[in-house]
Amino acid sequence: MLPRIARMIPLHIESVYFAAVFTIKNKQFMETVVVIERKTFEEIMVRFNRLASRVEEICPKSEEKHLGEWLDSAEVCRILQISPRTLQTMRSNGTLAYSQIVRKVYYRAEDVQRIIPFVEERRRQAALNGKDI
Repeated sequence: MLPRIARMIPLHIESVYFAAVFTIKNKQFMETVVVIERKTFEEIMVRFNRLASRVEEICPKSEEKHLGEWLDSAEVCRILQISPRTLQTMRSNGTLAYSQIVRKVYYRAEDVQRIIPFVEERRRQAALNGKDI
């Protein structure tokens, strides 16, 4: 069977299939050999090269989008010097944006840096009231 991409290319292929059995370290393998005409092979290569060129055009565009650094909950708690419960509250009330993959929560480093002044202000206010955050 041809690979999926080869099956999608409409070509008139007159091919011959051969089956070869070979042994490596006492394990037998079966390989199919496909013989095609030179003209058909060249047509496949032209289409493949067009596809490769198109992929190369698209890929640089995706490299421009920088995902940035992501931090997990433990790293954010350490950076902000807060408890996991305080971090949960910040997620719940929308103070800190997050993304969740399965059960793991991630935060963008830029978002964490942005709320450091807010956390410091809360810590200062709590210290004035004799409390700790």
